Amino acid sequence: MSPVAALIVVAALLLLAVGAGLLWKRANTRVHAPTHRDLRADLRAWGVSPAAAVTLIQFSTPSCSYCPGVRRVLDRVSADRTDVAVVQWDLGVDDRPASVLGIRRTPTVIAVDRGLHVRGRVSGPASLRTITELVEAARRPRTGQPS
Repeated sequence: MSPVAALIVVAALLLLAVGAGLLWKRANTRVHAPTHRDLRADLRAWGVSPAAAVTLIQFSTPSCSYCPGVRRVLDRVSADRTDVAVVQWDLGVDDRPASVLGIRRTPTVIAVDRGLHVRGRVSGPASLRTITELVEAARRPRTGQPS
C-alpha cells in the first residue's frame, strides 16, 4: 500500500472514531422535563438555599468518570453568571436524593429556581451548551404550575 493510501485510511478511521464518539456522547446525555412534585422541603433539608436565581445541583459518585468534567462545566457556568450557584452532592456519602429524585445514573444535574422548584434535569456527560440551555430554561417564568 502506498503511503498516500495508508494516510487516507488512517484519516478515515480517525474521522469515523471521532464521529462515533460524538454520537455515543450525545446518546448518553439525557435532558429531562421538570418534575411537578413539590420537593421544596427536601431541597431545604439537603441545604439548598433560594439565594441564587438558579442553583445547579450535581449528584455524583466516587466511581463516576464523567463527574469531574461536568463539575468543571458547572464551575465555568457559575463563574460566568453571578446569579447561578452550584451544589455538589456525593451520593456515595448520602444517597437519600437518589430515591426521592429517581436518580439512576451519575452525573445528574438538577436545575432549581429561586422558589426551590425543580426546573430541569440532565444526566450523563453534559456539555457547556447543554448546561447553559438548562440554566436558561430555569430562568424562564413558570407557567401553569402551582407555586
